[in-house]
Amino acid sequence: FASRSRFTAIGKIDVGLSGVFITLIASMISSSNFLITYRYLSTLNNRKMRDARCFFTEGILVASWMMIFANPMLVIAIGMLLSDRHWNTSFFDYSGGGDTVLFQHMFWFFGHPEVYVVIIPTFGFTNTILSYFLKKRISARASLMYSMYTIAFLGFFVW
Repeated sequence: FASRSRFTAIGKIDVGLSGVFITLIASMISSSNFLITYRYLSTLNNRKMRDARCFFTEGILVASWMMIFANPMLVIAIGMLLSDRHWNTSFFDYSGGGDTVLFQHMFWFFGHPEVYVVIIPTFGFTNTILSYFLKKRISARASLMYSMYTIAFLGFFVW
């Protein structure tokens, strides 16, 4: 809980927060790396690449966009928490004019889309495996792709 961790001893909490901060930055860089690579390969005049696009690739693409849009909120929240702990700001301290629930809102703006970051590539992987082993092309291919995009979009509004 953000407002209580402000008053704990300096050390272990800061190391944990810094680790989460670095991990979030790394996942945003990794997502942008995937998006740039995907864009570069799709612009090439390579028919094999365009035919090889599968549900799993689209799921990873959607998950990467979600990470790029959701992770900055938690990065900002952790930065605010660290500034509360070290520079005596009061973003989350009620006695200093802050909002004690602000961290929870910022966390859940990250947390709910993060669930879909995990599940959407799984949807794509399952559809790819089913179409491979059934030796049939999925008939509602466009509908399945648009459903992944819609789930990702709506995932930002459920917090």
